[in-house]
Amino acid sequence: MRKLLCFIILFICIGAVSAQQTYTITGIVTDDKDAPIPGATVFIGDSRKVTASDSEGRFTFTQMRPGNYNVVVKMIGYEILQHAFMLQNKDAKFRFKLQESNEMLNTVEINAMSLAERKRLLAIFMECFLGRSKNAAQCKILNTDDIKLRFDKKNNILTANSSEFLIIENKALGYRMKYLLNNFLYDRSIGNNLIFFDGTLFFEDMKGNPRQQKKWDVERVTTYLGSVPHYYRSLFSNTLEENGFLTYVVPNPKSFNSKAILNPDMLLKYFMPVGDLKRYIKDVDDNFKSFNLGLLTKDSTELYVLYTPKNEPADFKERGNVVYRAFKMPAGQLSIIRPTADSLLISRSGDITPVNSILFVGFWGWGQAAAFLPSDYMIPAGMEPPKIPKKAEATVGPLPKVGN
Repeated sequence: MRKLLCFIILFICIGAVSAQQTYTITGIVTDDKDAPIPGATVFIGDSRKVTASDSEGRFTFTQMRPGNYNVVVKMIGYEILQHAFMLQNKDAKFRFKLQESNEMLNTVEINAMSLAERKRLLAIFMECFLGRSKNAAQCKILNTDDIKLRFDKKNNILTANSSEFLIIENKALGYRMKYLLNNFLYDRSIGNNLIFFDGTLFFEDMKGNPRQQKKWDVERVTTYLGSVPHYYRSLFSNTLEENGFLTYVVPNPKSFNSKAILNPDMLLKYFMPVGDLKRYIKDVDDNFKSFNLGLLTKDSTELYVLYTPKNEPADFKERGNVVYRAFKMPAGQLSIIRPTADSLLISRSGDITPVNSILFVGFWGWGQAAAFLPSDYMIPAGMEPPKIPKKAEATVGPLPKVGN
């Protein structure tokens, strides 16, 4: 699954990940009368893993590491079926019973929207969904007619979904993506123009000549370094600073008082980046950790995350939602994490559940679908990430406004 402001996947110590236990996911696909369905497409969401049910309706995925997964089953004439689960310490077995679909209901949509209005709203959707980066300019949705748009003029809210997989070609990263859009919301009544979407995604590698493949490999590494998945894997392994991330726990404005404002030592306590987030992280087992967002929100309204090895590109500064730096920081790509739930679970591979437990603002809220990478993405051998320079010392600057 994917959510805006979202989500997404790799811990750089590849050797340690490769050595962990793997498991098998098996299942059988039947109709509502328990008759096997051969030839159904079965894939793991957010990955490149796909197979088909055999003559007895059976399928198998092997060498699966512990993590959060979403198995998706698709067959012509039947409703798409999805099942999210946690693969932890044993093999998983499922029985998927498909229901026949009513294609007439799916193909007819009563919509009084004019063609001109749909074109205008579709352009807004494309920018919000794909993003505004240079990579987004190289992305194309091949079947835009399958996007169902609705606009609430009174509340200034655009929503969308799709009953068929959207076919997206990302020529910047060399992926062909199939995305079943469950929900999309663009709320312009909110100050920051809230964008939210989630759905089920499957990746296919595009075919290219050696020169194109090399270019894609470089762009994928560039996209991954400093991304949300990179952050989650670094958070899991407690290697945030080693991988170039500085995290600031920003206190709730209610915690400010005259003593804090006048005392430099107290300011440094508030605004110096934290070395780690152990206070909020608890081991579940070797493959999962829980992140206590409820405890975090007692201390803070949000987290500032700064990736220091890379600066924000010019096109982001021109078109992105740049975060106001309320106090001085080293240069880098700045994002805000805003919790929307009390807790989340992080796997070793960097995925989280529930996926709607966090929203992102700033640089991480800019790339959108154009920056998506498969959950099983790994930096190719020989393409080592750059060495992270020693961090610059943070200094205190102007404070956020408090009160009226």
